[in-house]
Amino acid sequence: MFLSPQASGLTEQFYDLAEEVKQTYNTLRELEDRGEYEEAQSLLSKTRGLLAIKQDVYEMRKTLADIREQERQIRRSPEDIISASQKREMLDELIEYRNYVLAVVPALEKIADRPMIRGTE
Repeated sequence: MFLSPQASGLTEQFYDLAEEVKQTYNTLRELEDRGEYEEAQSLLSKTRGLLAIKQDVYEMRKTLADIREQERQIRRSPEDIISASQKREMLDELIEYRNYVLAVVPALEKIADRPMIRGTE
């Protein structure tokens, strides 16, 4: 089982969303640290949905990193310990799990309330 084109697109969409969440949160903290509270409040009001999903995005990022690490470990395992067919089965299960995790991305996008076409804000 390979990553479906839809899942591949969701992966890209997720990491784009995660980067925007991170940048927005960091900008908000910087504004507050500099005492620019009006600007911070303005940013908060414009990005409330994006910031509402911050914890979910950070947890998903960790889960996806864990999946990648498990895949690496499986691929590196000697065949006298894990056969090629067992590796394939284990990797297929991880791909299925990744697809399951990524299935929530459209819902996160909806909560984030980002423009569908980037750059037209």
